[in-house]
Amino acid sequence: MEKEKFLMDEFWKLAIQDAFRTRNRSFPVYKSDLDENDIRKTELKQSLKEGTILLINQLQKKEITEQNYIPNLEVIRREIESKYKDILHHEKFRFGILQKLVNMYLKYLWCSSLIKFNPPHCPIDGIVIKKIKKENEFIWTDDKFTDEKYQSVINILKELKNKEESFSEWELRNFNSR
Repeated sequence: MEKEKFLMDEFWKLAIQDAFRTRNRSFPVYKSDLDENDIRKTELKQSLKEGTILLINQLQKKEITEQNYIPNLEVIRREIESKYKDILHHEKFRFGILQKLVNMYLKYLWCSSLIKFNPPHCPIDGIVIKKIKKENEFIWTDDKFTDEKYQSVINILKELKNKEESFSEWELRNFNSR
């Protein structure tokens, strides 16, 4: 149990880094005048973790499926935005950041066998968007990458991947072959 907790905590830190380090300087996560050590950043990350753990529990119980996964992500995004808009860039918590965070965390847990189900989706980022040849249409880090655009990418992936292959299996195969 202690080993699992350790791995889950470390995977969470990695997922936070993956999602918050966007490389798109035009769209940082936080307001530019926010102090580096502001306690609200820690509170925001803790709220994200609580929402993500709840989502994972619902996925394990099959209360959330691939069909209703995106609306559940949107609920988390709106909660974070309403609670922390005072520290967020343009008072927005972008959908692209949230999906990358949750999907990376699920990927880490799945690859290490800490969860027994395939994640509903894979992380949508520059690697996936380049693979589907839509770099000019979808920029996962900007504020125009909404749940609707995310769904569009998922729809494209459904056409690209093998029918018997999950999104996570497709993404892992393509990630490892780059």
